[in-house]
Amino acid sequence: MNGLRTIKTFLKTCKETAARGIEAAARFLKPIKKILRDGLLSLFFPSICPSCKRYIKDFTHVYICEKCFNDIKPVPDPHCEICQKPLDTGATLTCRECRDRKNYFSYTMAAGAYQGALKEMIHFYKFNKKKRLYKMLSEIMLDNIHHEVFEGIDIIVPAPLSRKSLEEREYNQTELIASYLSYKLGIPAANLVIKTKETERQSSLEREKRLTNLKGAFDIKKEFIDKVEGRNILVVDDVYTTGSTINEIARTLVLAGAEEVRAVTVARAV
Repeated sequence: MNGLRTIKTFLKTCKETAARGIEAAARFLKPIKKILRDGLLSLFFPSICPSCKRYIKDFTHVYICEKCFNDIKPVPDPHCEICQKPLDTGATLTCRECRDRKNYFSYTMAAGAYQGALKEMIHFYKFNKKKRLYKMLSEIMLDNIHHEVFEGIDIIVPAPLSRKSLEEREYNQTELIASYLSYKLGIPAANLVIKTKETERQSSLEREKRLTNLKGAFDIKKEFIDKVEGRNILVVDDVYTTGSTINEIARTLVLAGAEEVRAVTVARAV
Protein backbone atom coordinates (compact mmCIF):
# COMPACT_ATOMS: atom_id res chain seq x y z
CA MET A 1 0.00 0.00 0.00
CA ASN A 2 2.77 2.43 0.94
CA GLY A 3 4.61 1.55 -2.28
CA LEU A 4 1.51 2.34 -4.39
CA ARG A 5 1.03 5.66 -2.58
CA THR A 6 4.68 6.52 -3.21
CA ILE A 7 4.31 5.76 -6.94
CA LYS A 8 1.16 7.94 -7.16
CA THR A 9 2.93 10.81 -5.40
CA PHE A 10 5.91 10.45 -7.70
CA LEU A 11 3.71 10.47 -10.82
CA LYS A 12 1.80 13.52 -9.56
CA THR A 13 5.06 15.37 -8.91
CA CYS A 14 6.32 14.47 -12.40
CA LYS A 15 3.07 15.71 -13.95
CA GLU A 16 3.22 19.03 -12.05
CA THR A 17 6.89 19.50 -12.92
CA ALA A 18 6.21 18.80 -16.60
CA ALA A 19 3.30 21.28 -16.59
CA ARG A 20 5.50 24.00 -15.08
CA GLY A 21 8.18 23.22 -17.63
CA ILE A 22 5.73 23.54 -20.52
CA GLU A 23 4.41 26.85 -19.16
CA ALA A 24 7.97 28.19 -18.77
CA ALA A 25 8.86 27.07 -22.31
CA ALA A 26 5.74 28.74 -23.69
CA ARG A 27 6.62 32.02 -21.94
CA PHE A 28 10.17 31.78 -23.28
CA LEU A 29 9.11 30.98 -26.83
CA LYS A 30 6.31 33.56 -27.08
CA PRO A 31 8.57 36.61 -27.70
CA ILE A 32 10.75 34.54 -30.03
CA LYS A 33 7.67 33.50 -32.00
CA LYS A 34 6.64 37.16 -32.29
CA ILE A 35 10.12 38.21 -33.46
CA LEU A 36 10.14 35.46 -36.10
CA ARG A 37 6.62 36.35 -37.24
CA ASP A 38 7.37 40.07 -37.55
CA GLY A 39 10.69 39.38 -39.27
CA LEU A 40 9.18 37.04 -41.87
CA LEU A 41 6.26 39.37 -42.56
CA SER A 42 8.64 42.31 -42.99
CA LEU A 43 10.83 40.28 -45.35
CA PHE A 44 8.20 38.65 -47.56
CA PHE A 45 5.27 41.06 -47.18
CA PRO A 46 6.73 44.54 -46.58
CA SER A 47 3.94 46.91 -45.58
CA ILE A 48 3.85 50.66 -45.16
CA CYS A 49 1.87 52.19 -42.31
CA PRO A 50 -0.80 54.37 -43.97
CA SER A 51 -0.57 56.86 -41.12
CA CYS A 52 3.18 57.63 -40.91
CA LYS A 53 4.24 56.14 -44.28
CA ARG A 54 7.03 54.10 -42.69
CA TYR A 55 7.60 50.35 -43.02
CA ILE A 56 5.83 48.33 -40.36
CA LYS A 57 8.24 46.33 -38.18
CA ASP A 58 5.80 45.23 -35.47
CA PHE A 59 2.69 43.56 -36.90
CA THR A 60 0.74 43.37 -33.63
CA HIS A 61 -1.83 45.77 -35.08
CA VAL A 62 -1.57 44.30 -38.60
CA TYR A 63 -2.11 47.34 -40.84
CA ILE A 64 -0.84 50.07 -38.49
CA CYS A 65 2.56 50.41 -36.87
CA GLU A 66 2.92 50.23 -33.11
CA LYS A 67 3.85 53.90 -32.71
CA CYS A 68 0.86 55.21 -34.66
CA PHE A 69 -1.51 52.84 -32.86
CA ASN A 70 -0.28 54.10 -29.49
CA ASP A 71 -0.73 57.69 -30.70
CA ILE A 72 -4.50 57.33 -31.21
CA LYS A 73 -5.98 60.49 -29.69
CA PRO A 74 -9.15 60.79 -27.60
CA VAL A 75 -11.78 63.40 -28.43
CA PRO A 76 -10.24 66.61 -27.05
CA ASP A 77 -11.62 68.43 -24.01
CA PRO A 78 -13.67 70.44 -23.51
CA HIS A 79 -16.37 68.93 -25.68
CA CYS A 80 -20.16 68.91 -25.97
CA GLU A 81 -21.69 66.56 -23.41
CA ILE A 82 -24.24 65.39 -25.99
CA CYS A 83 -22.29 64.86 -29.24
CA GLN A 84 -18.66 65.32 -28.10
CA LYS A 85 -17.98 68.15 -30.54
CA PRO A 86 -14.87 70.00 -29.30
CA LEU A 87 -15.71 73.37 -27.72
CA ASP A 88 -13.64 76.53 -27.70
CA THR A 89 -14.36 77.04 -24.03
CA GLY A 90 -15.65 75.07 -21.07
CA ALA A 91 -18.11 77.86 -20.22
CA THR A 92 -20.92 75.93 -21.95
CA LEU A 93 -21.80 72.24 -21.75
CA THR A 94 -23.28 71.79 -25.21
CA CYS A 95 -22.48 72.91 -28.75
CA ARG A 96 -24.63 75.23 -30.83
CA GLU A 97 -25.71 72.39 -33.15
CA CYS A 98 -27.12 70.36 -30.28
CA ARG A 99 -28.89 73.41 -28.86
CA ASP A 100 -30.42 74.33 -32.22
CA ARG A 101 -31.33 70.85 -33.45
CA LYS A 102 -33.87 68.46 -31.98
CA ASN A 103 -31.81 65.46 -30.99
CA TYR A 104 -33.63 62.16 -30.66
CA PHE A 105 -30.65 60.52 -28.97
CA SER A 106 -29.59 61.30 -25.39
CA TYR A 107 -25.84 61.42 -26.06
CA THR A 108 -23.05 59.72 -27.98
CA MET A 109 -19.56 58.54 -27.09
CA ALA A 110 -16.62 57.88 -29.41
CA ALA A 111 -13.45 55.88 -28.84
CA GLY A 112 -11.22 58.58 -30.31
CA ALA A 113 -10.72 61.47 -32.66
CA TYR A 114 -11.19 60.80 -36.37
CA GLN A 115 -7.59 61.40 -37.36
CA GLY A 116 -4.25 59.64 -37.70
CA ALA A 117 -4.12 55.88 -37.25
CA LEU A 118 -7.75 55.54 -36.17
CA LYS A 119 -8.96 57.27 -39.34
CA GLU A 120 -6.73 55.08 -41.50
CA MET A 121 -7.95 51.91 -39.78
CA ILE A 122 -11.58 52.88 -40.39
CA HIS A 123 -10.83 53.56 -44.07
CA PHE A 124 -9.10 50.19 -44.43
CA TYR A 125 -12.05 48.51 -42.72
CA LYS A 126 -14.78 50.18 -44.76
CA PHE A 127 -13.30 50.64 -48.20
CA ASN A 128 -10.41 48.15 -48.55
CA LYS A 129 -12.36 45.06 -47.47
CA LYS A 130 -10.18 44.52 -44.38
CA LYS A 131 -13.05 42.79 -42.62
CA ARG A 132 -10.91 41.32 -39.84
CA LEU A 133 -10.37 44.82 -38.39
CA TYR A 134 -13.82 44.73 -36.77
CA LYS A 135 -12.44 43.00 -33.69
CA MET A 136 -9.58 45.45 -33.19
CA LEU A 137 -11.85 48.48 -33.64
CA SER A 138 -14.39 46.97 -31.24
CA GLU A 139 -11.69 46.43 -28.61
CA ILE A 140 -10.55 50.04 -29.07
CA MET A 141 -14.14 51.09 -28.34
CA LEU A 142 -14.38 48.90 -25.25
CA ASP A 143 -11.05 50.20 -23.95
CA ASN A 144 -11.71 53.90 -24.56
CA ILE A 145 -15.45 54.49 -24.19
CA HIS A 146 -16.80 55.06 -20.68
CA HIS A 147 -18.97 52.04 -19.92
CA GLU A 148 -21.76 54.13 -18.42
CA VAL A 149 -23.13 54.39 -21.97
CA PHE A 150 -23.79 50.62 -21.95
CA GLU A 151 -25.61 50.57 -18.61
CA GLY A 152 -29.33 49.80 -18.81
CA ILE A 153 -29.24 49.10 -22.55
CA ASP A 154 -31.71 46.48 -23.78
CA ILE A 155 -30.67 46.15 -27.43
CA ILE A 156 -27.65 47.11 -29.54
CA VAL A 157 -28.60 48.24 -33.05
CA PRO A 158 -26.10 48.75 -35.90
CA ALA A 159 -26.54 51.59 -38.37
CA PRO A 160 -27.89 49.89 -41.52
CA LEU A 161 -26.58 50.11 -45.06
CA SER A 162 -28.74 50.38 -48.15
CA ARG A 163 -29.02 47.25 -50.27
CA LYS A 164 -26.77 48.76 -52.92
CA SER A 165 -24.05 49.74 -50.44
CA LEU A 166 -24.19 46.31 -48.81
CA GLU A 167 -23.72 44.61 -52.18
CA GLU A 168 -20.75 46.85 -52.98
CA ARG A 169 -19.05 46.46 -49.59
CA GLU A 170 -20.12 42.82 -49.07
CA TYR A 171 -20.58 43.36 -45.33
CA ASN A 172 -22.05 45.93 -42.95
CA GLN A 173 -19.09 47.24 -40.97
CA THR A 174 -21.24 48.46 -38.08
CA GLU A 175 -23.11 45.16 -37.83
CA LEU A 176 -19.86 43.26 -37.21
CA ILE A 177 -18.85 45.74 -34.49
CA ALA A 178 -22.32 45.63 -32.91
CA SER A 179 -22.20 41.81 -32.83
CA TYR A 180 -18.80 41.84 -31.14
CA LEU A 181 -19.90 44.40 -28.55
CA SER A 182 -22.99 42.26 -27.93
CA TYR A 183 -20.81 39.20 -27.32
CA LYS A 184 -18.43 41.03 -24.96
CA LEU A 185 -21.10 42.96 -23.04
CA GLY A 186 -23.81 40.31 -22.92
CA ILE A 187 -26.39 42.65 -24.48
CA PRO A 188 -28.54 41.38 -27.38
CA ALA A 189 -27.89 42.89 -30.82
CA ALA A 190 -30.46 43.04 -33.60
CA ASN A 191 -30.87 44.63 -37.03
CA LEU A 192 -34.05 46.43 -36.03
CA VAL A 193 -33.59 49.29 -38.48
CA ILE A 194 -33.39 49.08 -42.26
CA LYS A 195 -32.49 51.71 -44.81
CA THR A 196 -35.47 52.01 -47.13
CA LYS A 197 -34.13 54.37 -49.77
CA GLU A 198 -30.91 55.03 -51.60
CA THR A 199 -29.22 58.29 -50.69
CA GLU A 200 -26.02 59.98 -51.66
CA ARG A 201 -23.03 58.90 -49.60
CA GLN A 202 -22.75 61.21 -46.59
CA SER A 203 -18.97 61.51 -46.91
CA SER A 204 -19.36 63.00 -50.39
CA LEU A 205 -21.66 65.83 -49.29
CA GLU A 206 -21.20 69.27 -47.82
CA ARG A 207 -22.41 69.79 -44.26
CA GLU A 208 -25.74 71.44 -45.16
CA LYS A 209 -26.71 68.63 -47.52
CA ARG A 210 -25.66 66.00 -44.98
CA LEU A 211 -28.19 67.39 -42.53
CA THR A 212 -31.14 66.62 -44.83
CA ASN A 213 -29.83 63.80 -47.02
CA LEU A 214 -31.10 60.99 -44.77
CA LYS A 215 -34.51 62.42 -43.90
CA GLY A 216 -37.02 59.57 -43.95
CA ALA A 217 -34.41 57.05 -45.10
CA PHE A 218 -34.90 54.52 -42.27
CA ASP A 219 -37.68 52.31 -40.96
CA ILE A 220 -38.22 49.54 -38.41
CA LYS A 221 -38.37 45.98 -39.70
CA LYS A 222 -41.95 44.77 -39.38
CA GLU A 223 -40.98 41.69 -37.37
CA PHE A 224 -39.23 43.87 -34.77
CA ILE A 225 -41.82 46.62 -34.22
CA ASP A 226 -42.91 45.10 -30.89
CA LYS A 227 -39.26 44.86 -29.76
CA VAL A 228 -38.76 48.65 -29.76
CA GLU A 229 -41.46 50.07 -27.49
CA GLY A 230 -40.21 50.93 -24.02
CA ARG A 231 -36.65 49.76 -24.75
CA ASN A 232 -33.34 51.52 -24.16
CA ILE A 233 -31.42 51.19 -27.40
CA LEU A 234 -27.76 51.73 -28.27
CA VAL A 235 -27.00 52.63 -31.89
CA VAL A 236 -23.56 51.69 -33.24
CA ASP A 237 -21.91 53.57 -36.11
CA ASP A 238 -18.34 54.00 -37.33
CA VAL A 239 -17.88 57.79 -37.47
CA TYR A 240 -19.84 60.70 -36.00
CA THR A 241 -19.52 63.77 -38.22
CA THR A 242 -22.69 65.88 -38.25
CA GLY A 243 -24.74 63.31 -36.36
CA SER A 244 -27.34 63.16 -39.14
CA THR A 245 -27.21 59.36 -39.49
CA ILE A 246 -27.48 58.65 -35.78
CA ASN A 247 -30.16 61.28 -35.22
CA GLU A 248 -32.34 59.99 -38.06
CA ILE A 249 -32.01 56.41 -36.83
CA ALA A 250 -32.81 57.59 -33.31
CA ARG A 251 -35.84 59.51 -34.60
CA THR A 252 -37.10 56.33 -36.26
CA LEU A 253 -36.66 54.36 -33.03
CA VAL A 254 -38.22 57.02 -30.77
CA LEU A 255 -41.26 57.37 -33.03
CA ALA A 256 -41.63 53.59 -32.81
CA GLY A 257 -41.76 53.86 -29.02
CA ALA A 258 -38.17 53.51 -27.81
CA GLU A 259 -37.70 54.84 -24.28
CA GLU A 260 -34.15 56.15 -24.85
CA VAL A 261 -31.56 56.04 -27.63
CA ARG A 262 -27.83 56.47 -27.06
CA ALA A 263 -25.01 55.92 -29.54
CA VAL A 264 -21.38 54.88 -29.71
CA THR A 265 -18.97 55.29 -32.59
CA VAL A 266 -15.42 54.28 -33.31
CA ALA A 267 -14.42 57.88 -33.98
CA ARG A 268 -15.65 61.46 -33.77
CA ALA A 269 -14.76 64.00 -36.45
CA VAL A 270 -12.95 66.95 -34.87
